Amino acid sequence: MMTHKHRTAKLKAHAQLSARDAYRTNSNQTKSESKAGNACRRHTSCYGLRGKSLLRGLLLASGLLMLGSCIDSSYDLGDVDATIGLGANGLKVKLGNTEKIYLKDIIDTDGNTKLDGNNQFYITEQGSTDLSYTVQKVNSTIDRLARVKTKFRVLRWSDDLLNQLGAPSGTQVTVPANYTLHGSAEGENKSDFTTDDIGEEVVRITRVYPRNFGASLTVRMKSSANVNFGLDKLQKFAVTLPQYVHLREVPAGWRLEGSTLIHDSDITIGTNSKQICTINIDYIDLKEEGTPKNGTITLPQEMTRVAMSGTAYFSSKSAFTMQQDDYADIELDINFPNDGKIVVDSIKGIFNPDINPNVNPIEIADNLPDFLKDDATKIKVSNPTLKFNVDMRTLPSNVNVGATLTSVKSGKGGWSQSVTLPQVTMNGGRANTAYYHKQGSKPYDPESEVTAGAIVSRVEDLGNLIERLPDQIEVDMKNGKVSLAQQEATMTLGKTYRARADYSVFVPLEMEEGFTIIYRDSTNSMEDDLKDYTAEGIQLKTMAENTIPLDLTLSVKALDQNGKPMPGVTFTSAKAKAGQGEGKAPVKSEMTVVATLQNPKDLQEIDHFLFEVKAESAQGSASQPLASQQYIRLTDIKLMLKGKVTVDLN
Repeated sequence: MMTHKHRTAKLKAHAQLSARDAYRTNSNQTKSESKAGNACRRHTSCYGLRGKSLLRGLLLASGLLMLGSCIDSSYDLGDVDATIGLGANGLKVKLGNTEKIYLKDIIDTDGNTKLDGNNQFYITEQGSTDLSYTVQKVNSTIDRLARVKTKFRVLRWSDDLLNQLGAPSGTQVTVPANYTLHGSAEGENKSDFTTDDIGEEVVRITRVYPRNFGASLTVRMKSSANVNFGLDKLQKFAVTLPQYVHLREVPAGWRLEGSTLIHDSDITIGTNSKQICTINIDYIDLKEEGTPKNGTITLPQEMTRVAMSGTAYFSSKSAFTMQQDDYADIELDINFPNDGKIVVDSIKGIFNPDINPNVNPIEIADNLPDFLKDDATKIKVSNPTLKFNVDMRTLPSNVNVGATLTSVKSGKGGWSQSVTLPQVTMNGGRANTAYYHKQGSKPYDPESEVTAGAIVSRVEDLGNLIERLPDQIEVDMKNGKVSLAQQEATMTLGKTYRARADYSVFVPLEMEEGFTIIYRDSTNSMEDDLKDYTAEGIQLKTMAENTIPLDLTLSVKALDQNGKPMPGVTFTSAKAKAGQGEGKAPVKSEMTVVATLQNPKDLQEIDHFLFEVKAESAQGSASQPLASQQYIRLTDIKLMLKGKVTVDLN
């Protein structure tokens, strides 16, 4: 059997070890602390939980030291009842100070909670979508042949003809061989153009761009059977093309005035039919007449007019007699290939195709850090920002981009809250960056500089989306919220235009009045630590030094082995005043937490303690960021067991 001397020495050593292990000022825990159940379930609650082994250490230290110093040496401890009363007026122990507990040690930055370049915490989520649209193909046709006839026969029985022949009036006249006669050749017609199968996405067409399309201009001689003329030449000949035709280039030897081709020099013919030129059509210019009606565009007659003018010279091949009904004339044929069917590559105009991006909801609840997951959390932050990066380098038109964001909380007591983002215009042919933010002179972007060319739009109620933290934020960009700018652009028909849009949500933890977060954590089971002790109450008193710009309220609950609150054990709450932020002197507050036990033996039924820290922005305070170097420190920590305290060491 162990002697009293040896047992007393062992108890004293045990008491000294327990007193040392009761509270450590560094963050590394020893094996004896682990055995005492002093490991937090999460390190983020360390400032509220490091006292969970204090009770056990205090009781062991005080009880064993008293026992070792009061038992008479003539007794063998194996023969006595080791149930010890430690006084009726309570027991106080001074436990020292903690280190500075920085926010960087409390808040994890591995997930979507991050630190910016100023060591300020922010929450972020990212996603992407496509902006895509198509303009369907159209059918365009032009009259295959536009034949221009003269209003009056070039050579006909007339005073002019007789004068040229030097013949008197009569019913017939002899035309000598190789005799040249001339006359005015003027006439007009029309060449219709139609475009149909036009989709509803086409508001107006101003130009139609055909693929390899043109026309040939041919002059043909016509005459009555009795005459024997040949078409010799054309002089000062002009051809008026339809107003809608725009030439790629002017044919050699011609000049263009408006829609009229003019050949200043003589055009030698020498045959009954000759192609005098070809034209290449760059585009069909519909001007102000390109608004579809029932999917079709038909041009007015004044735009389809074709005409010719000039002087035609004829030479007789042999002598013949010309009578009153005889004539010699010309016609101008404007021939279009492929029976006038135009293969349209692209059109210029104004378009309004359906653009309905599918955007996956922004998941919020699944990715929140623990300290933001309580239903009572209210995020009142100064400048939440939504950023869009849209690569529109392949888009020929500007795009108006807007959205409706809806925060959704599912389940019992669910709710929704919507905010409309106004449309902003993003430029085609380039990459665009657009910001929506709540307030201030510029958006909050912790990942890149807000450039001078960025599009910035303020949305005052943007913060309403996250004031109560939702399960997700739905993004609706359909039903006209994204549309092409109503300005002219050229579209390739049948092509799907696509632009990738990446978006980021930035929520800087810079609080306004009303910001509230709740953090809960608990100790591991303390049943083995407390089952041998009874007390009437517990009091923990300390001085808090706080630079975190939030009022902190600490509450404690005692739970039994079934995880249910123990009604016989009640704690008061304690408060620490908000600090003034990083770099400022800490604000000091005295904090006292008192537990009252209706039955001293209730202490033995406690399995673990639940800690709740409620952090709130101070009323009337200016917005302050949560930064990594802000801290709280507890000094002059004193623990008191109130009333009669007993320890059963049997």
